[in-house]
Amino acid sequence: MEERNLRTHPSRMRCPQCGGLHFLETGQLFALTPMSKTADGQTRLHTEDAVPVLNYLCRQCGHILLYSAKHLKRI
Repeated sequence: MEERNLRTHPSRMRCPQCGGLHFLETGQLFALTPMSKTADGQTRLHTEDAVPVLNYLCRQCGHILLYSAKHLKRI
């Protein structure tokens, strides 16, 4: 992965996997979108309930944390 496009995120959050304190922020906004199956077996996306999130990558182990962008006031 290229780290030059990523910003180091100083924080007090700890990685739940390794306990690391250093994260990289990609700056990309994603949406968590709920899905369900219809009676005929088709997958349906519920885009009206999507939640915008930002992802943070632990520099030590690569674990990804997702945080609500609205909560972080980034959108």
